[in-house]
Amino acid sequence: MDDGSGKSYAVQWSTNLKQVIKAHGYTLQEVAHAVSIGYRTLTEYCAGRSRPSVNCVHHIAAFLGCSPSDLVFVPLDSLRESDRSEMDQTRRDMLRLLGMASSALVFPDHIDIERVQSFFARSTHLDETTYQELATINRGFWTAYQETPQKLLILKDIQTHLSHLTRLLHTASSVGERNHLSLLSSELAQLTGEIFFDSNLYTDAAHCYTFAAQAAKAAQAWDIWACALARHAFLPLFEQEYEQARIILQGASVLASRGTAPAARQWVAALMAQAYAGLGALDPCLQAFERAEEGQHLQGASNGTWLRFQGDRVPEEKGACFVLLKQPARALPLLEQALTQTTSTVRRRGLVLRDLALASLQQQHVEHACLYAEQLLGLVQEGHSGLLLKALHIIRAALKPYQQQASVKRFERHFREQQHANIFTK
Repeated sequence: MDDGSGKSYAVQWSTNLKQVIKAHGYTLQEVAHAVSIGYRTLTEYCAGRSRPSVNCVHHIAAFLGCSPSDLVFVPLDSLRESDRSEMDQTRRDMLRLLGMASSALVFPDHIDIERVQSFFARSTHLDETTYQELATINRGFWTAYQETPQKLLILKDIQTHLSHLTRLLHTASSVGERNHLSLLSSELAQLTGEIFFDSNLYTDAAHCYTFAAQAAKAAQAWDIWACALARHAFLPLFEQEYEQARIILQGASVLASRGTAPAARQWVAALMAQAYAGLGALDPCLQAFERAEEGQHLQGASNGTWLRFQGDRVPEEKGACFVLLKQPARALPLLEQALTQTTSTVRRRGLVLRDLALASLQQQHVEHACLYAEQLLGLVQEGHSGLLLKALHIIRAALKPYQQQASVKRFERHFREQQHANIFTK
């Protein structure tokens, strides 16, 4: 590994890796299995005789729940996005203002806000009553996220609350208090990551998910730790980097197997199926779905916050996989079923519409694809989701070979009209 000046960091890597693995209580065999590298390869890294790729560094760090910089010096600043324009800064400031104004609508009436604020100011002992109120505030943020079309509106309030929680982690007076604060912090960091992910700010989302994994790891909370890695895997899945996603999800699967929430294991399995589908591996994909479908009969498997996987999501997940595998005849019935059932979030409905459009095109049903694309366009106008806008562009690219057909021309005209009206927000 090189910093650009020719200086090697192999020795620092080997020293840090051995120390970090030992500190986290894992064996080399467990780490090698979790990140899909050979045991001998990992021992070579530990001995300093071989240097891992940057992707390997991030996979190991994600599994351990630490920062990549804890393992080896990596110029992480190169991963950050370029500076925003002055106009973008103005937009963010306005969103922050609106987010602050929305806070009065987020919390239930019975929460003693003054008591919570006083606790933050004094940094005193975290009693059970205050902990429950902080947990209720977290749930309020998740509810606001699900009900607010423009997710960025609540971001500033979430970040302010998260900054209070992370500051208190430094002054926690007991292991129990530290674990409580770690869980709350992990939960909110995952929510912040979802907001960034929905806005196509993938680097920012990755930082949030890494911190969420670190916080969950600190509390030895296997289920929420597994969910942090599962969300991290969304990033390579949507970038079509399926092998990277598979490696991250393999680590998540190891963690979920130690937890107590069946829904966490089933969610990880459903995501693993997507990774296998992207790799063109039908049999492993179907085997992963067998594990995911074990949760279809569960009631109340979702906790409404960091774990929201329900059995009714399996048809849409399986349909998406058959699209990746280019089996539209198997995909369409599942996706049509999902479309009639998916009313919980705009994002889920939008992704189902994307997959329906792509499956229709695989069968050369261009007009059907355009109808689904028109519906997705309506959702983008309604919610200003960067993720769904990206899905819309994927459909537009797939429609290019048919651009002379009347239905495609009509859809493109509607898209340009909305674009010129400045409806879309990236």
